[in-house]
Amino acid sequence: MCIGRAPNDLRSVYILDWGLCRQYVNSTTGKPHRPRVRAGFRGTPRYASANALNDIDQGRVDDMWSWFFGIIELTVGVLPWDSDQNAPNEM
Repeated sequence: MCIGRAPNDLRSVYILDWGLCRQYVNSTTGKPHRPRVRAGFRGTPRYASANALNDIDQGRVDDMWSWFFGIIELTVGVLPWDSDQNAPNEM
């Protein structure tokens, strides 16, 4: 995660993680790709959106959920499900 540095960019937040990315827009048509019927899980379960955990194709909103979970953990120190002992087994 990056935050803008220039005076006109201070309120901008940039999410950077190219390891698990794919093109959102078709370069030929300029339109978003159709969602996959089933998308296998990728990522870190503790920060994953409901879509990711349910093998539903992820989009930009899922990136925002992951960012939100990270901000909660940085601010509060824990995530609400950190005490759930069954969480790793329920994946």
